Amino acid sequence: MSGAAPPGGDQLTGLIAVRWQLVGAALPPLTRCVPTGDLVRRALMSRARELFGPDDLPPPISRHDGQAGGPLTGGEAGMAFLSEDCDGDGRIDHVTAYLAGEIDNASLRALVSLERLWAGRDGEWRVVRTWTVYAGERLGSLIDRAVVWWSLTPFVAPLHNKPRRGLTTRHQLIVQCERAGLPAPVVVEPVWPSCGVPENWFLPHVKGRPEELRGRLGGYWRLVFPTAVWGPIALGFNRHYGMGVFRPVPWISDAR
Repeated sequence: MSGAAPPGGDQLTGLIAVRWQLVGAALPPLTRCVPTGDLVRRALMSRARELFGPDDLPPPISRHDGQAGGPLTGGEAGMAFLSEDCDGDGRIDHVTAYLAGEIDNASLRALVSLERLWAGRDGEWRVVRTWTVYAGERLGSLIDRAVVWWSLTPFVAPLHNKPRRGLTTRHQLIVQCERAGLPAPVVVEPVWPSCGVPENWFLPHVKGRPEELRGRLGGYWRLVFPTAVWGPIALGFNRHYGMGVFRPVPWISDAR
């Protein structure tokens, strides 16, 4: 998933993202980005049911096409919920809801009505909306234009590696970039985690059956593209819930 402004002449101009700050005691650790992203989506589903009824939920949030009677099609269909640790304490302090397209009015009504998250015994947090982002606008966080991007959360390869057939984590990462509409990166190299947390601390919280996750490889990476590209960039398994998120390196950002 990528593209605050898609390449070519057909650029988006509308609203693409809403960002919140989480406020409260004992914020969730970044390793729980997937459960937190899922919690945000479930809270928005609850708000949408109150606003529109159970049979008229906004498809970008529900990821269900009410007219066709099935899930939305397309790898980037539906909204993504991307967690951030902006102060470097290892805990999620911001969440961005992003759509690879313009956010419709019904979805926006649900997004701006969100005021709290309740996770049972794990805690309750107030949600403060801090930004609404339009295509082409820089947030200076996950939404920016840069040549170099660095892993915030681990990339988890969607397929099991088969090195003898050339199916490596690096190859899968390049393929994921191309599927997200990005140019093939000219540098793809593993790096130490900028968040200081090993990859395996995230894996117990990833959505999926144990047999799906067994043997999956991923890790933290640095991507260098031939030209500056727009984010947010989230690639691989569970990307809609905050895994495989990359952060722009600001000192090599595009100046425009």
